[in-house]
Amino acid sequence: MAIKCDLPVQGGMTAVGAYVRIEQVSGSKDRSTDTFYATGVVRTYVSAAEAAKKNGEPLVTPVCQSVKKTGVDITTNVIAQLYAKLTSDLAAAGATNIVEV
Repeated sequence: MAIKCDLPVQGGMTAVGAYVRIEQVSGSKDRSTDTFYATGVVRTYVSAAEAAKKNGEPLVTPVCQSVKKTGVDITTNVIAQLYAKLTSDLAAAGATNIVEV
């Protein structure tokens, strides 16, 4: 699972067709409120081909380096919930043409 979009990157440029994916996920529970949290490390690549390389080089994207979701429902797909949050974060950061791939 990943997201493809046109994303503003460092230097005022736009990466057209950037490939954004969550590469690590961790979770925790606030025992005082019984609320679950999930955090994902996000990497952005110039293309899916670059992301598929063993040593693919990620783009520098200050607006999108991690995603955090509070109130996670652990009885459903946590990663899908993080991708939904990431989609809204990307839109807020100025990304356009956002498509899940």
